[in-house]
Amino acid sequence: MVPMLRVLVLGAALCGAALLTGTWTGLLAVLASCAIAALVDERYGALALIAGSLAALLHAAIGAGHPVLAGALWCAGVWSARAARAPDARSRYAIVALSLLGGALGAWTSSRYGADPSAPVRLAAVLVAGLLASVGALVAVDDPVATALRWAVLPGREPVDEALSRALDLRRRAALAEVSQRVDAETSARVERAWTSLAELGRDLAAARLRGAAPGWMTARVESHVAALTRAHERLDAHLASSVRVADPRLAEVELASESLELEVRALDEVTRATAAPGASAQEISVR
Repeated sequence: MVPMLRVLVLGAALCGAALLTGTWTGLLAVLASCAIAALVDERYGALALIAGSLAALLHAAIGAGHPVLAGALWCAGVWSARAARAPDARSRYAIVALSLLGGALGAWTSSRYGADPSAPVRLAAVLVAGLLASVGALVAVDDPVATALRWAVLPGREPVDEALSRALDLRRRAALAEVSQRVDAETSARVERAWTSLAELGRDLAAARLRGAAPGWMTARVESHVAALTRAHERLDAHLASSVRVADPRLAEVELASESLELEVRALDEVTRATAAPGASAQEISVR
């Protein structure tokens, strides 16, 4: 639902950007850009508001004389909040580059076909422009919890940073394996609350470090929280592995067939050894 809505909103924004040129409509454009940046980032926060406002200001500063450049910069602006959640610098640069390219192509498409008298052509222009402006979504980003943990880590500083790094790696592996979608809703909610609590601890730790040294009880609490989450995910992994082993009938058939084959191989091996034994009679072989 969100990707399709994002495509439609981005396409409509690029096609209708030329209409927002007055004072009040310019204010409306700022509000719309903030909402679009939040939609792209899939959460509402201060970073999305800043990104949307800057995107609208860049578009207004360039003006209608350069629609392709204005569209490229506007698109990069609204995608910058999501780029901040990228796991590394390379991914951030990729999101910015793709959003610039997609925004330029989308703005060119909207300026060429967005004002066509035919309604189907205008609708197609909105869809194509929206798809082009959405290419930044091809780069994977961290979820808000992993982002908070990544920002709290200071590499190589203290043992608590090593614990947070392990938690970040665990969070990414759990998201990749879709653990929360493979357990019941109650367990998933309980684990997610624990992760949210750790993210809040990470933000508090980062704020305390900015003011000076973090108190010892805070670092100890973070380390114990990470250890508890690690044990919880180990139990979840073991539970999921056992449930898959029991629930998959094809696996049971394969195991049964392998056990039968192993018995046959053992029997054949015994017969072979009996045959090769010196002085073994036919009656002894048949008994064996």
